[in-house]
Amino acid sequence: MVLNGGHSGKDIDKNRGNPIIALGNILAELNTDKDLFLNFIDGGSWVTAIPRKAECIITTNPLDIESLSVYLQELENHLQTQYNNPNISIKLSQVPTTNIGFDSEITSNIIKYISKFPNGPILTRKGSNESILSTNLGTIFFDKDILLLENSIRSNLSPELTQQFISRLQKVESQSNLNAIETFNFPRIFSKKRFRIYKIPCSEI
Repeated sequence: MVLNGGHSGKDIDKNRGNPIIALGNILAELNTDKDLFLNFIDGGSWVTAIPRKAECIITTNPLDIESLSVYLQELENHLQTQYNNPNISIKLSQVPTTNIGFDSEITSNIIKYISKFPNGPILTRKGSNESILSTNLGTIFFDKDILLLENSIRSNLSPELTQQFISRLQKVESQSNLNAIETFNFPRIFSKKRFRIYKIPCSEI
């Protein structure tokens, strides 16, 4: 899946879309019976950049490929209109099966977290469209047998209000049974960034 991409600061309020979250929504649609296994997922290039691409490999019960292709084409057309970009694309292909990946429960938790992630402008300055609190799910990738997710928070608000948002994100984490094991600050002029990394062990299906 390829969307617009951009900078998580100056472009966050420009309706660029996030392919990681869009991919999560597609997987949630396919995982209604909890019989989907996530073998591989990758997206984004840097935590402060709005992702441009995301891709995954899944194992599931036999799908109606023709119906799925129609659904994805309709979604592609919708995204092109929603984000005003005729170059947005969604590709579907069949690949050889693999027995390495996440079991169905962890797959469901990952999908739930991605699809529920609060992304983009959260608060805007009164009387304008200027974002004063925003977040960006910047990357998702494998490092050997570990899946990493990174997000950044950009805020011109007080630490107390920023903490309110962090608490909101932690609620999503709790609902998805995912726990942060590392958080660190990345100082930058006029903004605060917090990168949150999740490590989820891979297992044989």
